[in-house]
Amino acid sequence: MAQVPKQDNDFDCGPFMIHNVGRLSRSFRNIVNFLKDPLSTPTLEASTIWEPMYAPAKRPELEVLARRLLAQCPA
Repeated sequence: MAQVPKQDNDFDCGPFMIHNVGRLSRSFRNIVNFLKDPLSTPTLEASTIWEPMYAPAKRPELEVLARRLLAQCPA
């Protein structure tokens, strides 16, 4: 069974999911290579793929991005 991070509550499910999709896209090639040949990848630990400790920072990152994009919009 896959070891994926679970959020502590359901308040930040959007940012949490965005974090996980981003991590999956960055690790996709390693994951596929591991599934094809488990000996090809020396380590494929959940903590190195998902980095769940960074998920709580996604909400402030998205806020900064949204404010930056909003500032670029014509009034």
